[in-house]
Amino acid sequence: MENKKPIVYGILFMVVCCSFWIINAGGNVRLLEMEPSGEVNLHTNLTFTFSEDMVKQEEVGATLSTELIKFTPAIAGKYRWVTKRELRFLPEVPLLPS
Repeated sequence: MENKKPIVYGILFMVVCCSFWIINAGGNVRLLEMEPSGEVNLHTNLTFTFSEDMVKQEEVGATLSTELIKFTPAIAGKYRWVTKRELRFLPEVPLLPS
């Protein structure tokens, strides 16, 4: 029976497929956490938690199409600030297995 929800390894995804940098961050902002970790479903959102506030409170909850994180290879999707320090990436296509 074919598995309809393939799983990939989050660590490999982060290291191999997800070479990214934060555009317009500047300063000493650090990425504290990326979720999910471990095995990652191909149909999942990615959440990034930063060490400092990245946006104003009025920007929280807004969905953006502006590229805030660069993925290699590129992944089409949108971004949403969940809190002032937490950014969620909403892929428009399934993630590629690593």
